[in-house]
Amino acid sequence: MTPRHDLRLVPSALVAWACAAAVSYGEARVAALASGALAAATLAATVYRRTVAAALLLPTVAAGAVLLVGGARIGAEEPLAAHTGSSDAVWCAVAASDPQPTEPDRFSGEARVRVDLDVTAVGHASALPEDGNADVCHADGAAGALPSASGRVVVVAGGAWAAVHAGDRLQVTGALEPAGPGRTVALAWDPRLISSAPPTGAARVVAAVRERFRDVTAVLDDEVRGLVRGLVIGDTTEMPAAQADDMRAVGLTHLTAVSGTHFAVVSGLLGVALRRLRLRRVGRAAGLMLGMLAFSMLVLPQPSVMRALAMATVGAAAALWGRPAQAMPALAAAVLCLLAWDPHLATEPGMLLSVSAVCGIVLLAPALRRSLSRPFGSGAAAALSVPLAAQLACAPVLVLLRPAFSLWTVPANIAAAPLAAPVIALGAVSVVAAAVGCPGTALMVRVLGMFTIPIARLAHLLASWPGASLPWPPGAAGLVGSAALLLGVSVAVAAKPRFVRIAGAVLVVAVALWGFRGGWVAGTTSVPADWAIVVCDVGQGDMTVVRAGQDSAVVIDTGPGGGAAECLRALGVRHVSLLVLTHPHADHDGAIGEIAQVADIRAAWWSAAATGTAGRRAAAALDALDVTAAVPEAGTSVSVGQAGLTVLPTDGTAGHAPADPDDESAVNDQSLALVAQSGGVTALLLGDLERGSQDDLARAGGPWTVDLVKVAHHGSASQSEALAARVDATVAAVSVGADNSYGHPSASAVDLYGATGATVVRTDLCGIIALTSQGGIAVSSGCPTPMAG
Repeated sequence: MTPRHDLRLVPSALVAWACAAAVSYGEARVAALASGALAAATLAATVYRRTVAAALLLPTVAAGAVLLVGGARIGAEEPLAAHTGSSDAVWCAVAASDPQPTEPDRFSGEARVRVDLDVTAVGHASALPEDGNADVCHADGAAGALPSASGRVVVVAGGAWAAVHAGDRLQVTGALEPAGPGRTVALAWDPRLISSAPPTGAARVVAAVRERFRDVTAVLDDEVRGLVRGLVIGDTTEMPAAQADDMRAVGLTHLTAVSGTHFAVVSGLLGVALRRLRLRRVGRAAGLMLGMLAFSMLVLPQPSVMRALAMATVGAAAALWGRPAQAMPALAAAVLCLLAWDPHLATEPGMLLSVSAVCGIVLLAPALRRSLSRPFGSGAAAALSVPLAAQLACAPVLVLLRPAFSLWTVPANIAAAPLAAPVIALGAVSVVAAAVGCPGTALMVRVLGMFTIPIARLAHLLASWPGASLPWPPGAAGLVGSAALLLGVSVAVAAKPRFVRIAGAVLVVAVALWGFRGGWVAGTTSVPADWAIVVCDVGQGDMTVVRAGQDSAVVIDTGPGGGAAECLRALGVRHVSLLVLTHPHADHDGAIGEIAQVADIRAAWWSAAATGTAGRRAAAALDALDVTAAVPEAGTSVSVGQAGLTVLPTDGTAGHAPADPDDESAVNDQSLALVAQSGGVTALLLGDLERGSQDDLARAGGPWTVDLVKVAHHGSASQSEALAARVDATVAAVSVGADNSYGHPSASAVDLYGATGATVVRTDLCGIIALTSQGGIAVSSGCPTPMAG
């Protein structure tokens, strides 16, 4: 930070942000009290010290504007909020986003998407004319059939919802659930889409241009098609999940989120074009603003887009007045206007990250560049300072979203920048060319794909390197630590007294040592090199790995997707000698493709339930890998390298007819149950057997003296006391997702296995659970677990 920066508007922006956050979270009275206190202080200062009054005036106005304008906007959401809890609500809305893929249905595996809707009217289906299917949103003469309303509804559903596009006008009916404080007023799970109509006016033009660009980029390979669309129009719906994870891991997500980089490139192109037209200053400023407005509509009004557009508007206004635009006053003015117009932006992570990045680049990057130029030279310092400053400034927000740092974020951004800029520039030209049907568009799209391939491969390469995800303490401790790290770097590079700079450097080293050591202990498992059996952390699902060799394993279940590949990488598994799918529910067999990305699958077993229609998903995934699955017989014992498996008698073994796929409990009861052993460690794995089938298993076999029991059905309340009594286990592992909606694990399940003398360990709290044999059983996890002999 230097005296050259004009920071006079910053206090007002901070006051507006605080008031907007309070209003968004339903604490308008807190904001009103703060605004009143500021007003009183301003009035008092006019009597005693007018310079203080002048300084307080603008923050007071800012707080009042947020309360009046923003408060009225949020007050308009009350009619929608009043319908939460209703099972027969009907509402008219405009799709605010394209469908974003989300986790598939836990049982059926059906693909599901998330769509954000901006509601325009809401009512009860019983109040509609004729019947619940009447089109009251788009039919002629139907206007006013529902009371007007506003607010955001988030829909999670499958089927026809995948075909919705941003800007579509929809009529929907279903149950609305309250979403809590923030922008989203209500949630709707699998609501019925009654009717859909295309956008109108400018939104229709935007939708047509976006669709045309999707059409011309459809010829690109899967590796780059979604990335090209993300870089150019902010559409990431077809980015492979693994690629999105790679981009996130190495800090390149901002390239597809549309940020200031995109606006800088596009505004530069527009500036060149407008100068060629030899327009006067007013004409150039107007043309630039119209172009930026059109671009923001094309990429959809995300928080980072709105911030960039608002700053561009302030800069254009300054140019019209003949005054040089400065970044910090433009940013503060943009924040003031945006938060007064929409207080919910104060709680949007995208807005926080966007503003933080700009502050870091403007305030910290120059000092970093001066400091780094001594050891690295001016060119390298200039390249390093901007991404490093942005990363440090965003760290307090990022650690709340994902408590980890990557060693490769700065190198990745330095390497990607020369590639991303031409993609954005050529992409903007190709969008226009596609819209007007230019014959050279296909060639431009091919060139876009060529420029994008290195970005995709760079992200994939760096995400696989050590240090791609260094854990950091979560929660408030992580937030304070990252803020201290930012403070230390700022002092070390910007302070003038030498002893102060040294103190800043010492603070950086101390916080880094604390953070990375604390994050490693709290957030990860140090998997021992001689691991034998591991329960992976795959969220609300199951995945167990039994060591078969140096880099091979037997894998029992895959989880729903997300975490499976990461677990295998952590264990060094490159060959799955046998994949066992205990039963055909997506939380157990939904990540076959993810596993195949990091390890080859050589053979597979599955349940008798999978031989029916319930197994179609897994069958398709295995067919794509040229793997045929078999149903094992009860009592089968096999050795796979150093691993051993014994199949226990359940209805999932050979000779049983497949259960009705619509009967989820019946499919659970056809789980394969196994005893696995490797390296002196034994485990009893129970799949999702319900209480009755557990009782049957207890009568058919046992007792089992094992080192690990994987508690059935994620620790649901459906547990058999008879089976638990016949299991003598050192550790009872519960594979479960954090804050899941099923209430897993139940207190009764934890108490049941705890009463047997087993130590209950949960993946949602402890992460990966690894067992080894070291003259006794050793348990490694993110929780303090005892050594057992």
